[in-house]
Amino acid sequence: MMSSRMYNLDEVFAEAINGKEEYGTVIRMGVKIQKFKDRIEILNMSKGGSYYRECNDKEYDYFTENGWVIGCLYLAIDNCLHKLSLIEDRIKLEVNTRKNDKHIKKLKNKREDVLLKYASYKLKLKS
Repeated sequence: MMSSRMYNLDEVFAEAINGKEEYGTVIRMGVKIQKFKDRIEILNMSKGGSYYRECNDKEYDYFTENGWVIGCLYLAIDNCLHKLSLIEDRIKLEVNTRKNDKHIKKLKNKREDVLLKYASYKLKLKS
């Protein structure tokens, strides 16, 4: 559902702040966009652990192809898929090693939470 229009980062930032400021920061759905005098950067707050990681080229494409709001949804969906993959790997490891039922149940509950978020983002994207 990519749009045919391309956005530059200035347009993405303008959409994010609704034209309120010349420089600054906006955070939405685990995404941080910030404008400096010489550049605009978008950070993925859901990957990278204790620090925010700048988006890679694929992630930047979500914003340049769709704008701020839809780009945030695409990135949130991508982050959910990434988290699901990590959880699945941890479940497999736990089942094949310690077999701690309490820990496996916790991981499965975590997986369910991420799946619910994923489904809600997909619904928002369709509407």
